[in-house]
Amino acid sequence: MNYKGQGGIRLGTNVISARGYQHDDCKEVARYLDEMIHISHSLEKPGTNVYTEAIALKDLAIEVEEFAYKFPLPGLTSQHIF
Repeated sequence: MNYKGQGGIRLGTNVISARGYQHDDCKEVARYLDEMIHISHSLEKPGTNVYTEAIALKDLAIEVEEFAYKFPLPGLTSQHIF
């Protein structure tokens, strides 16, 4: 199969399942990705307030971290992460 020209983001569904994500959790992951892409596109526009977008990106990163912390990686404890 020729993958040339393919685009997008491939998510590891095995990892998502192993971490215990449910259907609504996957929708939340999609929302995070959409928001990150929106912020990235905003940064490319002339006249964008980079400081405002940086704060939005930092806030999103904190939200994603809090969400992901509810679904630990199998075999890892918090002491392995920090």
